Amino acid sequence: MATPADVTVATVDTTQAVRAYCVANPDDPDCRESDLSVDAVEATAPLFGVLGKPVTVTVASTVSNAGPDGPTEATVERTVLAGSGITVAPGTAETTPANLTVGTPARLEKSYTVTCAAPGLRTLDFTTTVNPRRAYVGDPNADNNRRTARLTLDCAVPVTVNVHPGSAKNPINLNSANVPVAVLSTRAGEYGNPLAFDATTIVVASIRFGSPAVLSRGGGVPEIHNRIHQEDALERDERTRDRDPDAMLHLGPPRDALVPSDTTACVFGAFGPGPTRFYGCDTVDVKG
Repeated sequence: MATPADVTVATVDTTQAVRAYCVANPDDPDCRESDLSVDAVEATAPLFGVLGKPVTVTVASTVSNAGPDGPTEATVERTVLAGSGITVAPGTAETTPANLTVGTPARLEKSYTVTCAAPGLRTLDFTTTVNPRRAYVGDPNADNNRRTARLTLDCAVPVTVNVHPGSAKNPINLNSANVPVAVLSTRAGEYGNPLAFDATTIVVASIRFGSPAVLSRGGGVPEIHNRIHQEDALERDERTRDRDPDAMLHLGPPRDALVPSDTTACVFGAFGPGPTRFYGCDTVDVKG
């Protein structure tokens, strides 16, 4: 009995066969040739992250077609590999179509949510791959079709600070020479901090004070005495002392790190023999 003409007997994927033929016979009129490439992968992130607090990382990939044929339909795949102690979302590969004209690079951006799970330097590898979408398009140089950029994020330990111990309003006069700030030694779980912190191990030369925006750009002002004043500082309730040694700092001048509209001031620096970074903030009332 004959098979009806409209019935599918079998499905054959000829993609690889066509691609192999066109690579071997680039002068065939039914074949095209495009040298696709990934020219750059650039990851942009804040200066540091803080354990448990998500940050946004933006990755820009530049892909191009050097010809000779075009425009060429391409498939751009972007993947990310997170090292230990850090998580990223989305973590799955993303495939995006692109129509690449000869000599006109295309820039594709993608944002990721990254969260530090452990302190220290943590790595993320962002990889972009481009390939012709159509089987009849051959790429004479596949070596430039893939590029990886490694991002290293410094993951800081969250700590508790008390600006102007003894004052609930935490006033800051921008014309003053410095701002008194206590960085508190805490147990794991105290004030919601995930790790224990010994404020007496702070590396004084590393300390910077300012608004979150200023510190994220690498700015901020130092400890003006270039030393840590160990004392049992007032806790955040402005009444009690817990009998452990804290770090009392005098940071300034505040006019170089804050503006009147700021409502939060933070301390960023390093501690311990590692050293590892730390970061803590308090609400403030800034006056010009």
